Amino acid sequence: MKIQLAIDLEDVDGAIKLIKKTKDSIDIFEYGTPLVINFGLEGLAKIRKQFPDITLLADLKIMDVAAYEVNQAVKYGAEKIDMLI
Repeated sequence: MKIQLAIDLEDVDGAIKLIKKTKDSIDIFEYGTPLVINFGLEGLAKIRKQFPDITLLADLKIMDVAAYEVNQAVKYGAEKIDMLI
């Protein structure tokens, strides 16, 4: 059995701190949807650079946090949202 930690934070630096604290106990680190939305895959690259040996999973599905994504899109200037449900 493997332990996966979903890092659904809104801050890459917070994710890095969490990984530092838990890397000896976790098998898979999930770069969660809020991180993908707020920092794109550049944040993923930042984490990979700092932790080249961890197993890093990118959560690129969006349906599980649709309300969050809509709120973020509006916050950053979207006037309309196109969602497939």
